[in-house]
Amino acid sequence: MTVIVKELQQQLAQYKVRCAGVDTLAVVLKEAKQESVTLARQKKALETAIANLQNRLSTNNLSASVNIEETDLYVPGTSKQTLDNLARENARLRSLLKNTEHQPGKKSSEEMQELKTLVEDLESDKNQLQAQLQEVESIKLVMVKQYEETIASLKKDMAEEREKMMIEIDKYKFERNDMLKNLDKDSSKGYNYRDKKSVECQTSGMQLDSVDNIKTSLKLLAEQCKQLDEDLDNLDLSGGQQTAASSTEEAVKAKDEAYHLKAKLEEITLMNQRWQVHSDAKERQHIANVSELKNEIEVWKQEAEMNRAENMRYVQIVEELQRTLYQMRQKPQIDPSMVEILKQQIQVCTEDFNNERKDHEIVLRKKKELQAEVEDLKLQNEGLKQELETLKLRRTSSSSQPSESRHMMERRSWHPGQFPTQLQQQQQQQQLPQQQYSHIQARGEDTDDIPNLPPVPFLPKTGATLQTNPPLSYGRRAKSDSPFSFECEAGPFGLHLPGDTPQFMSHSQLDLVDGQSKNSQNVRPGALGSMPPLKRRSSDIDMLKNKGVMACPKCSKEFPEDQTDILLSHIDVCKD
Repeated sequence: MTVIVKELQQQLAQYKVRCAGVDTLAVVLKEAKQESVTLARQKKALETAIANLQNRLSTNNLSASVNIEETDLYVPGTSKQTLDNLARENARLRSLLKNTEHQPGKKSSEEMQELKTLVEDLESDKNQLQAQLQEVESIKLVMVKQYEETIASLKKDMAEEREKMMIEIDKYKFERNDMLKNLDKDSSKGYNYRDKKSVECQTSGMQLDSVDNIKTSLKLLAEQCKQLDEDLDNLDLSGGQQTAASSTEEAVKAKDEAYHLKAKLEEITLMNQRWQVHSDAKERQHIANVSELKNEIEVWKQEAEMNRAENMRYVQIVEELQRTLYQMRQKPQIDPSMVEILKQQIQVCTEDFNNERKDHEIVLRKKKELQAEVEDLKLQNEGLKQELETLKLRRTSSSSQPSESRHMMERRSWHPGQFPTQLQQQQQQQQLPQQQYSHIQARGEDTDDIPNLPPVPFLPKTGATLQTNPPLSYGRRAKSDSPFSFECEAGPFGLHLPGDTPQFMSHSQLDLVDGQSKNSQNVRPGALGSMPPLKRRSSDIDMLKNKGVMACPKCSKEFPEDQTDILLSHIDVCKD
């Protein structure tokens, strides 16, 4: 309900201006209609008067024209002034009617219809809310009646139970008094009366007072039995055998009776205890039920009060809405000139906004175009840089190579699927030991991406040269991602010169050559051919590789991974 009321308030706030404008337009139209009706009547009356006057003039052979000519004399009078005033009013009203016709009357009528529909919807919502409130009130009344009926029934039940309890208590008291009186009277008669009373106690549920009285009576009987025993003992000593036998029989009977009375007394006490426990449990249950019912009644009362408060609040909200509607209907009219000014201002603002949006879109488009041009220029710059690097590398390699090795070596591309099979055949035929040149291995580079191929023939003992070429079909690039890698003249990773014996070398031993060509961009001729085998062990090489250090194969001097040029110059000069 609160959400609906809030929505209605928002709708009312939105349509306040429209309602006021429509009301003012309706009032203006009504006034204009009334004025037009009155003017039409006056016009008809004046037309009839003019016709009568023209008839009179025609009878007197005078001109019946209403317009004044130059030759005519103007005689002022009241009738002429009234006619002029009427003509002016007529012209003014015609202009107003024309203006109203030119104005969007259809829109105003449509707005009026929309507002009428909205008012009808609001009235229907109001009626629905009132119906809901009436239903809530009826439900509240029904609930209150039910609560009152339940309370009355509970009160009746409580009263009946109390009356029953009081009657039972009175019965117990009366029976207890009767039993006490009878016990006082019939204590000397015998045990039949006690048996009857025990049965009555079992049936009627004697209380503790009657049990105490029975205990006292039994104690008295026990004392009497003891006295009888003593008397019998005395009789045994003094009397004869017959009296002794009779006294012993009486004593045995008395003992049996006393035992039976004690057993009956225990049964009576147990029954009384059970009855007390049962009665206590019933009383507790009754008290708990009464407390639960009281709590439920209080909860229902609280709910009824909450519903009443909500009902009052809804009534106040409806009254406030009615007041706002009445105030909105009685508000002053809106000036149409202000409406025109506001429309013009809105139009100007919308035009400015559209222009700014177009300018912003143009700027964004230009920005994107410039960004694309900048990216293209960057790519071109990178390509030019790479071309310059390739030219430099080719220039250095061409200057370092001797003319003889260029003409003798033939360039071949290596296919990874063919070479390992040829190498395996050579190894099976020749069975040459593998001699690894670890002095060419690079330090600190990751060699996991190179496949574990068998060792290949590489590097002659003297006069070997290397040349940088574009990327091979198989080869590993350095970490700097340069677009070049080494390709040997005599085959894949190998040089075979006439008169030289081939040496074998693994892929890990080519890292220095690859890294040297890519990082330093300089390969010195004669440096690799003059290198003797490395004296270090594979464990030392792995250790240095993990540390990122390179060592001289002659003097074992260590150099950082970045100083490859210095290492090569040192190898040329080094003499162990």
